[in-house]
Amino acid sequence: MKKVLLIDDDADQLLIYSMVIEDLGYEVVATADARQGLETLKRDSVDLLISDLMMPGCTGDELVEEVRKIELLNELPIILMSGAARDDIIEKLEDPFTLFVEKGRDMTRMLDAIKKCMGDL
Repeated sequence: MKKVLLIDDDADQLLIYSMVIEDLGYEVVATADARQGLETLKRDSVDLLISDLMMPGCTGDELVEEVRKIELLNELPIILMSGAARDDIIEKLEDPFTLFVEKGRDMTRMLDAIKKCMGDL
């Protein structure tokens, strides 16, 4: 079973997205902390990382930078999501393996992005 690491500091969003992703047939490992998520990536194999962009302590773009420093994760698909898009952050992401999706607006777009990253679309 393909595995998704989901990171969001909003407990309600974490629960909703976990259920939706599991309904697609994927295993979900969820955490509310980006640093804990990074540690999970270092020890466990995942097929996709989905992270909130704006979190305290470590933003999604900082998380992408840390993930890309790990050689085995250079091409890990990442979806960053946010309800308040920050164009300045999104524009500086020149990572071909990272997508941005607006959180909470269009669940179909999020589901399509997940399926695409997992090779199921």
